[in-house]
Amino acid sequence: MQLHSSSLCVISRVDRLVGEWQRLEHEAQEGIRSPPGAEDLDRLSLKHNVLDGKWLITGVPSNEIDNVWAAIASLYACTLLTFLIRRM
Repeated sequence: MQLHSSSLCVISRVDRLVGEWQRLEHEAQEGIRSPPGAEDLDRLSLKHNVLDGKWLITGVPSNEIDNVWAAIASLYACTLLTFLIRRM
């Protein structure tokens, strides 16, 4: 499989975002800062222009997947609402 240059650019941006996230997690483990959260993810997503994508959930029994997606949607909606309110 051959990747187009635009795909490589996206992969590079995601890799940089993940690297910064892992650095924040490491700093939290060392007691330097609190664990990273939604605000950190928002900041890093904007910084690295990683604003969309696909979600893959594994390890969830099929009879629980609807509840997991509902929780994700609720959390996302609350986070998005908070983000929009702050911009007003």
